[in-house]
Amino acid sequence: METVEFALAEPSPLGKCSFETKVSLPEAIDDDLQMLASAAGMTKSAYIREIMVEHCVGRAGVLRLNQQRRFGSAR
Repeated sequence: METVEFALAEPSPLGKCSFETKVSLPEAIDDDLQMLASAAGMTKSAYIREIMVEHCVGRAGVLRLNQQRRFGSAR
């Protein structure tokens, strides 16, 4: 199984995160999101943001964004 690495709260290469979205979830899903975020060493908000961005730009896009965060440019 592939290990997924997520960046901790750092400036986003997508720009400032200034818009909010509110969703209602079943308690079990919220609990699972918290567990997964904790396992990744992230806040629940940061974890949800990462999986939403991955859904929108695809896995390769997320890998490029994380690389830009770490190294300052795409490699």
